[in-house]
Amino acid sequence: LRYPGMFYAQTGWIVRNSDRVNIEYVVQLGDVVNNNTPREWRHARDAMSLLDGVVPYAIAPGNHDYGPNGNASTRDTLFNECFPYDEIARWPTFGGAMVSGRLDNTYHLFEAGGVKWIIIALEWAPRDETIAWANGIMERHADRIGIMITHAYMNNNDRRYDHTDTEHPQQYNPHHYSTPGATN
Repeated sequence: LRYPGMFYAQTGWIVRNSDRVNIEYVVQLGDVVNNNTPREWRHARDAMSLLDGVVPYAIAPGNHDYGPNGNASTRDTLFNECFPYDEIARWPTFGGAMVSGRLDNTYHLFEAGGVKWIIIALEWAPRDETIAWANGIMERHADRIGIMITHAYMNNNDRRYDHTDTEHPQQYNPHHYSTPGATN
């Protein structure tokens, strides 16, 4: 929001060092932007575009990437306007999307270190149908080692988010937001 240069510095570092440290894939774990505004999304697209043709990437949108002012009260996002589906779908590593034309839930196939990998990138607070889709993709690619990315899986107390856990505080648990649909 206030320092888009930091985003450019991060992706620029990856570009400059991708060969030296053997970066095969980049994953972005959400909160690409803070307030889901056109200006922020333009900066995000410009920063991520530094990776285009150098290192493929997958993005799992976070709560700030949805709703008015990034409040996650809806699943409306400018993500799919700023990251062109048709362009990313042409990448040799792009496996597909849950909904054609939308990048909220995608999977990516690549090989590194002699291992066949699959990355499944899931939306903020994945809905039940999203989980079912991801399970189906993993079943179809059972020969690959899977990496699942989503925005709110691990809490900052090193525990998996669990809204039924009353012993360990989880103030940013997806169940505490008004995001529509069943949340996981």
